[in-house]
Amino acid sequence: KANVAAPAAPAAAGERAGSCAAGGAAGGGASEGGSEGGGGCGGGAAAVTATARYVEVDPHALRPDGSRGVGGRRGGALTSFLLDRSEWLGWLLAHEYSPPPDSSRPPARAADGLSACEAGLLGELQLSFLLFLRLSCLASLEQWKRLVSLLCGCEAALKARTALFVGFVQALRAQLAFAPPDFFDDELSADNFLRSALGGLAARAGAEPLAKAEGQQALAPALAAELARLRAFALERFRIDIEVDLADEDEDEPTVVELPTDR
Repeated sequence: KANVAAPAAPAAAGERAGSCAAGGAAGGGASEGGSEGGGGCGGGAAAVTATARYVEVDPHALRPDGSRGVGGRRGGALTSFLLDRSEWLGWLLAHEYSPPPDSSRPPARAADGLSACEAGLLGELQLSFLLFLRLSCLASLEQWKRLVSLLCGCEAALKARTALFVGFVQALRAQLAFAPPDFFDDELSADNFLRSALGGLAARAGAEPLAKAEGQQALAPALAAELARLRAFALERFRIDIEVDLADEDEDEPTVVELPTDR
């Protein structure tokens, strides 16, 4: 199981309106989360209610200040922004997952080379998964899906933020262990967002020969090893090869449409 890190408290302007609350009965449960950004189920002598408030990570969503992540981008700039979410990821880490300068709470501990903001994002990824798994919180499921899609949609950040993606792939592999072996075959769950997310991650990481040919920085050995473990895990548990079976599943890839010619 993945270890749960308490996420950094998100800025109020970036919190999702949707949240989930859980009350703990006397004598059971444990709480997760920080002063503003966490939530979970509490236990003790009296019932405790906590609310999970998540950072808005969808670049298309309207933010409380009236802006959108895509901003005023048009044409090729918008296409590049959406095909590689690294720029958007960097903005979120800098503006939403970094503790405010005047925060009285001590900064989150960085581990394994993670910055405080990167640890906060991974903490929210794990917290949202656990709240869905233990409390069936649909708002948490949606946030987990958005975070997985965001990270799987990054290409440049795979090289620039090695520690973040090593932690992400480790956590994702641990989370997928809770899925049944027929998850990608069962008619009720086969058509799921993970097909496109994992396919996109494999495609972006698989562009390594081209990156080397262009003289760019190669994937760090630690990240390459974790991606290999994820591939082996998916092959053993689900009988799918994310680099082959899901290669054409990336929903962010451009679609070629043939138009009828006039006669």
